Amino acid sequence: MGGRMRNVQVDVGNPTAVASTITASLQQDPTIDAVLTLQGAVAVQAVQAAREAHSDATIATFDLSTDVLKAILAGQISFAIDQQPFVQGYLGVTTLYLHALNGNDVGGGQPVYSGPAFVTKDNAQQVLTYAERGTR
Repeated sequence: MGGRMRNVQVDVGNPTAVASTITASLQQDPTIDAVLTLQGAVAVQAVQAAREAHSDATIATFDLSTDVLKAILAGQISFAIDQQPFVQGYLGVTTLYLHALNGNDVGGGQPVYSGPAFVTKDNAQQVLTYAERGTR
């Protein structure tokens, strides 16, 4: 996603306004070729907005939901960046606990990466299984 970038603020508490704002942006500037959202629910609205604006803009997002994963499988969202917040919190607390309990140095004092992971059409079905059971 090179080139010019514009930050568009939306009211995430109002899905209708989200879709309207993105639709208007896409209609006002038909050169927009990509929309990157910071929330899965906004990405789902961006899919609707692109359809309404007759735009071929690529949609991508941070964070997952079953709706986002289904949209990836349907080819409506290109990818999602899974920040794996459960892993971030769990590993941090577990690492501190093990250090206090046993003096363990998880990762040998080196960074222990918890993500991010990219979810694309290639792995979305596998991740959807976990999302549907509420663990991802």
